[in-house]
Amino acid sequence: MILEADRLQVPIVALVDSNMPWEIYKKIAYPVPANDSVQFVYLFCNIITKTFLLEKKKLKALKGHVRKEERDLSTKESRYYRIYLIC
Repeated sequence: MILEADRLQVPIVALVDSNMPWEIYKKIAYPVPANDSVQFVYLFCNIITKTFLLEKKKLKALKGHVRKEERDLSTKESRYYRIYLIC
């Protein structure tokens, strides 16, 4: 997936370890230094998920207060994000 994302020029955020091959490491735009313990990976994924859900809730609340023409504009400019967890 890292190679495909790099080919498509999608920025990558990844947990990295010191024994990761350099060819893979240099393709990661935002490396997060980490160890490979299950507890850390769980904590990291939990934080990402909670942040994503909180921002989604805020966006939904804002859309309720937006006028119709602004709402039409925001739907045209919307972006889609994919989050992959590679274990």
